[in-house]
Amino acid sequence: MLSGQDAHQPFMAIDDYSAAVLTEEQREQLLALSDDLPGLLDRLDARKHVRDKENNLTEVLSEYFLKSYLSSIL
Repeated sequence: MLSGQDAHQPFMAIDDYSAAVLTEEQREQLLALSDDLPGLLDRLDARKHVRDKENNLTEVLSEYFLKSYLSSIL
């Protein structure tokens, strides 16, 4: 059983047969999604960058508080 990030499939493939059986609405949605893809990927990259900065800030703050605490008791 997959959990966490392993449960998500970031890739998909549509072969010729799969593309041929799409309805007109599905084709239009797929084309619209492909047009929007660069912007969507930029947003995901920006979110990852923010998350990385938040993680770094948490690490820096925890280290600062630990050092402050240790210096006050020593």
